[in-house]
Amino acid sequence: MLDRYGRDITRAAREGRLLPFVDSDRTRNTVRQLLKVLMMPTKNNPVLVGEAGVGKTAIVEALAERVANGRDRRVLSGKRVVELSMAELVAGTKYRGEFEERLTRVIEEVRAHPDVILFIDEFHTVVGAGRAEGAPMDAGNIMKPALARGELRCIGATTIAEYRKSVEKDPALERRFQPIQVAEPGREETVDILTGLRAHRESHFGVTIADEALDAAVDLSIRFDPGHFLPDKAIDLLDRACAEARVPMLSLALEPVQEGPMGVAVVRSEIVARVMAEKAGIPVQVVQGGLTGLTESRVRGLEEYLNRHVVGQEEAASRICRRLLLSHAGLGDRRRPLGVFLFLGPSGVGKTEMARRLASYLFDEERAFIRLDMSEYQENSSATRLIGASPGYIGYDEGGQLTGRLRTTPYSVVLLDEVDKAAPRVFDLFLQLFDEGKITDAQGRTADARNSIFVMTGNIRTGKEIGFGAADSPGGDVEGALTEVRRRYRPEFLNRIDEQIVFRRLASGDVRTVLDRQLAALEEDLQARSGITLVVEPEAREWLAEEGNSPEYGIRELGRAIDRWIRGPVSERIAAGKLEPGGRPVVARKGPEGIVLE
Repeated sequence: MLDRYGRDITRAAREGRLLPFVDSDRTRNTVRQLLKVLMMPTKNNPVLVGEAGVGKTAIVEALAERVANGRDRRVLSGKRVVELSMAELVAGTKYRGEFEERLTRVIEEVRAHPDVILFIDEFHTVVGAGRAEGAPMDAGNIMKPALARGELRCIGATTIAEYRKSVEKDPALERRFQPIQVAEPGREETVDILTGLRAHRESHFGVTIADEALDAAVDLSIRFDPGHFLPDKAIDLLDRACAEARVPMLSLALEPVQEGPMGVAVVRSEIVARVMAEKAGIPVQVVQGGLTGLTESRVRGLEEYLNRHVVGQEEAASRICRRLLLSHAGLGDRRRPLGVFLFLGPSGVGKTEMARRLASYLFDEERAFIRLDMSEYQENSSATRLIGASPGYIGYDEGGQLTGRLRTTPYSVVLLDEVDKAAPRVFDLFLQLFDEGKITDAQGRTADARNSIFVMTGNIRTGKEIGFGAADSPGGDVEGALTEVRRRYRPEFLNRIDEQIVFRRLASGDVRTVLDRQLAALEEDLQARSGITLVVEPEAREWLAEEGNSPEYGIRELGRAIDRWIRGPVSERIAAGKLEPGGRPVVARKGPEGIVLE
């Protein structure tokens, strides 16, 4: 039965079919704990508990290697480590009693061969495995008597979450096992692990792996893949880089893959960075910054980009860039997000556009911009929408709107629009997020926000309005706005904000600049779609700039003015057949009442 449903790991070790492992202090200490438990007369069943990918199975294989090499003979002499598959035991069982019979025969065979040490990966699957409807017996209950008497020695391996969810809920099963915590390896140990795997990967992929690629795989996976654990995430990244180098015709590489002697592709740090960028969904320049410092130059170019796309907010752009330079230089607190900003000012001065442009420039992807309208979170109960509903409530399995997006897009700009409308309990959630750089959802999963930027907007009004004004009044009541902020928000919340930025009122020249850009986009669109050349005379532009200069609605009123006076009439003429390709409509000023389309 063991030959049918199990795999002899000790035999595989003797035959050299196991991957090489690093005999580090962590591995030796964990194997030593395994041996201590296995020596006990009863309750001699260790269970390795650790996060997915930290090397629990590799530690059991290290134990099998020691058996195969004749080490620790007093404890392991003549022993065999056999991996038992619960899935294969259950497979094909149609009638009640078939699974129980199979597992009972396995237990009897182990009793007859006391040299066998069973290993069950995904140990939590024994709880409920083979259970028929209405019957109490499952794999765990069948194994309990033999485990208690010491007739069956078993090593389990499972994650922390599954151990708590399944094993701890069965006290009778839990007390028969001795949990051993398996920690995530450090950077140096992970580099040693990749070095040990290098020959196998070079042979498998037909490539040469440079030393710098090993370091890059570890460093970039630590920085850009916080949701997974070493060494698995570094091994996975290195494997992807090897595949990228081996199949260049399928690669999205920015430059050809370098070749070594005899035309063999060489895996270097640049390839690892490109693969990491593709995996994380962020620009390759950002990832390469983790190796070469290019991130700083990219952030320095951000100020020019923001000033080019957001009119009239030069001081705001400068303060944003100074803060991000601090974070990317490594002088900021790496436990916190890259930046937490509070944008103040009336509607329509560029607060949301500034956040959107931040995401576009830094992360190059539309999905990297996460917008949450905080007016939808005015009730304390709505805080559960951010992290997910509690167990037993509708929507528990769906996860949180914020935590879910952060887990899938850890490199993002999160816009909390109109944050002053949020309920107090929502603010409490963000206190933890801004301070620790992480947040836990209702299912116990942690979302990492250390590589995200948070932008909050608030429409703060004071006695001196921070709105549109004349060109000679560009400042606005900054001190009044900040005083109102201190009155409205709690000190512990304000203390976690990196920059409180008041967006200044837009001068008439700023409004005219925005108008010219919008009209240029409209002219280009009409020419491309319909072959129509639109001409807007200077007097008409001046009138539109005045019409769209609204203290209450900001620059958005300008778009409505263009829709009313230009887009609407042009669309009506096209629909009526009065304006055909090659046409040249002219928008001109006609008296104080408005403009006309000629």
